[in-house]
Amino acid sequence: MLDGNALPALVKGIRFDVDTTNKAPSGMKVDLPGKIRQGAWGEGSNDIGVGFLSLFFQLYDSDRQTLLQQYYTPTSLFSLSVDTLTPHAPTHHRRNAFSGQNQTPSSTNLSGYFPQSRNLLRTNGAQARATRLHNGRDQIAQAFRSIPQTRHPIDDPAAFVADGFQVQIGSTAGIMVSVHGEFYEQSDRGGELRRSFDRTFLLGPPAQTNPGSQCVVVSDLLVLRPWSGRDAWVPEDNAVAPAASGVDPQALVEEMRRRTGMNEQYTRILLQECHGDLEAGMQRFEEAKV
Repeated sequence: MLDGNALPALVKGIRFDVDTTNKAPSGMKVDLPGKIRQGAWGEGSNDIGVGFLSLFFQLYDSDRQTLLQQYYTPTSLFSLSVDTLTPHAPTHHRRNAFSGQNQTPSSTNLSGYFPQSRNLLRTNGAQARATRLHNGRDQIAQAFRSIPQTRHPIDDPAAFVADGFQVQIGSTAGIMVSVHGEFYEQSDRGGELRRSFDRTFLLGPPAQTNPGSQCVVVSDLLVLRPWSGRDAWVPEDNAVAPAASGVDPQALVEEMRRRTGMNEQYTRILLQECHGDLEAGMQRFEEAKV
């Protein structure tokens, strides 16, 4: 039955045009799911990406107007999406709600953000989707004013994880930065609610509209969720390859790249999976080529 109409009897089943005859090379072990690792920064993205984040959240919490002038341009894009489906941690609405625990209150109620949410699964109609995609400083400033004040615990590195890598923006080089973490939504009466968020930035090169900035925000996508804890990015045992005594980890990466021709991102992944053993990594690389 499709759109209320029965399929012809000659249709025995629906198939996808995918070759299912190829199998993983024999002898190649694939462990799923993969272990949780620390955030990774691709070649050339670390200095600009980390520097941007350290200042961004400080200004976002304290002076959003200065933030707009510093990093956003007349063509920057911003949108907010509310995610109510991701599993979340137990919520409580007052301190000491759990015996012996003095935790900041949290809540699954994100209805205050719904008027701005551009979640495409819930936002129907081209007009609503268009008006909730904010273009340029003026529209983004108006959107920022509608979002409650926040406090990001930037002095607690365990509260965040970030990744970055280089991308092409047309003919220009850019950096994609993805951040996952938590923040505290502040009310006018001084209370706080802990929330989780994901934020993805596309950063472009400096522009004349933003003198003194190392980069500008081409697009900014903010996803808000009820607080879901930090377990999703806590590295598991052996997830980060320990360097052998006296071995420079970066030199290990460069040697592997020289031998395999892979980029830095995939080289690091392979070395992590082989616990920093260069020869084991080469063996796995050769097996995957068969």
